[in-house]
Amino acid sequence: MYMFSNWKVIKEMGGVLNVYFYYMGEITGEE
Repeated sequence: MYMFSNWKVIKEMGGVLNVYFYYMGEITGEE
């Protein structure tokens, strides 16, 4: 739900979100 709510933001901040999700993966211990 959160993802869809900020879909426009994600599309505009594609690069930033990529880094964000990369960190999320690191935190959860997944590559």
